Amino acid sequence: MAVLKVKTAGVTVVVNDVDHGPPHCHVLGHPGCGHMKVNIFALSVISPKGVELDGRVRARIRELRLDLLEAWSKVKRSPGKGG
Repeated sequence: MAVLKVKTAGVTVVVNDVDHGPPHCHVLGHPGCGHMKVNIFALSVISPKGVELDGRVRARIRELRLDLLEAWSKVKRSPGKGG
């Protein structure tokens, strides 16, 4: 399940209802990558390593940042990296 799921800029941005830190979203359908995890604060790719966000996708995530952070505040934390 997802706390937030938004289709935008040719991708789907998801905040899962159960996840581990740091605050991040999942970007599905990103050109050349498929699935990536993106740090909501830094707008940097957590995984896979060495991949950059498409400019349009980065801009939309930046615009959605407050909604993403609000969604993240509702996430049930599971044990994992970053707590």
